Amino acid sequence: MPTLNHSNVSRQRLCFDKYSSSLYITHLFLAILACVVLPITSCLAAGLVIPDNGSIATARGGASVSGIHDPTAGFLNPALLSRLPGLRLSYNHNLINSQVSFDRAPTVIPDSYDYELNPEDQGVGQGYAENEKPLFPFNGLLAMSYQFDTGLTVGFSVHGPNGSGASKYPVQGSQRYMMTEIDGLLGFVGVSAAQGGSNWGAGLTLQWATMTNMSYKMVVDGEISDQINPNVSSIDVEAEIAVKDEAAFTAIFGAWFRPTPNFELALAGRVLPVHFDAKGDVFVQNTPNDTRFSADQLIVENGSAGFEFTLPQTARLGLRYLGLDDQGSEYFDLELALVYEAWSSMDELNVDLEGYVGALGADLEDVTIAKKWRDTLSVRLGGSYKAQEALTLLSGIFFEQGATPKQYANIDFPSYDRFGASIGLAFQVMKEVQLVLGYLHIFQHEVKVNEYEAKVFQQRPIAPCPERCGMNEAGQSYSGVPANAGTHTVSFQSFTLGINTTF
Repeated sequence: MPTLNHSNVSRQRLCFDKYSSSLYITHLFLAILACVVLPITSCLAAGLVIPDNGSIATARGGASVSGIHDPTAGFLNPALLSRLPGLRLSYNHNLINSQVSFDRAPTVIPDSYDYELNPEDQGVGQGYAENEKPLFPFNGLLAMSYQFDTGLTVGFSVHGPNGSGASKYPVQGSQRYMMTEIDGLLGFVGVSAAQGGSNWGAGLTLQWATMTNMSYKMVVDGEISDQINPNVSSIDVEAEIAVKDEAAFTAIFGAWFRPTPNFELALAGRVLPVHFDAKGDVFVQNTPNDTRFSADQLIVENGSAGFEFTLPQTARLGLRYLGLDDQGSEYFDLELALVYEAWSSMDELNVDLEGYVGALGADLEDVTIAKKWRDTLSVRLGGSYKAQEALTLLSGIFFEQGATPKQYANIDFPSYDRFGASIGLAFQVMKEVQLVLGYLHIFQHEVKVNEYEAKVFQQRPIAPCPERCGMNEAGQSYSGVPANAGTHTVSFQSFTLGINTTF
């Protein structure tokens, strides 16, 4: 670990009277919410979720609008439940491995600190950093369906997003001004109903969405002068926001139609957006590099934060070819699926703040955050082949657009253009029990951002740029310290196990 020489840092930055300390903390909390709440909502967008939830869907590369034959259809396309006779249960579990790293580009902004760097050590806030918690093991789902003699099928499902809910990076790492840690838990509980005939079906699922926990941490520069600290500051603090919303609602509609024995058309989508109204608290703590604030200075009386965001409507189209044997039984299929998500609806985020700084005699003010998400389209091709009476092989590929523009690349939401390939098998252990194993690998486009195009900046709540920042050699003021300039590298692996039973 490099040592920091603070001899050239003015000690006046740490000598505040009672009034200026309160003012400092007030501004600090505003900046924390502006830069921390935004990434929390980003975690719920396209890119966090790996196509698609459910073992068979994952092994088919997300081609799951038409070719699903188990109760996970309840949240993929509820209409498909209409062709599942009897009582059926399905348990699926995925292990997600998220390999996310950031190699920060050397900055052109001069740094006043003397790092006394070891040649083999890249230093605080510099160089390469990677996710220290890549494996996310808590990703399971349970689904069931039952078909009455009348042909009506009902279903029930409990699941979370098919993605990683936790990441951790070093507080002293090069990514420190983007994120240090995230931990979240989001779940969906659904009830379904479907009706159909020999060549058609329609269904509806009503879902209760709950976000029981979402915690996000990052480092904020508390500089009060016009000095710029591109890598580390003696007044850095690590900020955390923890929010939750335990009740949001949505609906998924689906339909399928088979005009000929060998061709099937299916439609599905989230017809009602998921509207979260998250509430929570904000916390601040000192960082390892000589930050020295007292506990009282890091408290806002009766402080709270709230913001609203929406998971948008989606549309899914599946075109499937069925290979039939002489008895008319399906022995292979091939599905082309298109999935559209309307993320351009998230243009800005409004944050409502409550809290009183007693020493200052002032309330916190609301914050509006500009955001530039874009709609995404995913193209998926997958299918199955019945190699033996008890063995079915599964495979698929897909391409998906990223939701985040290059300029806004961030390690918390690595949603860039990506390609995925999957393989799997479904083995009939006995007549009533099927075992599904699958593997999906996602190759994500490497993104390189330079300092001139970067739009994710280090947060400076007391002395923001360009109002009173330093000057470059040309006599121009800096517009900020780019925090995301560098190389963003991402890949995902998903190992899935499913057990389907029929009664």
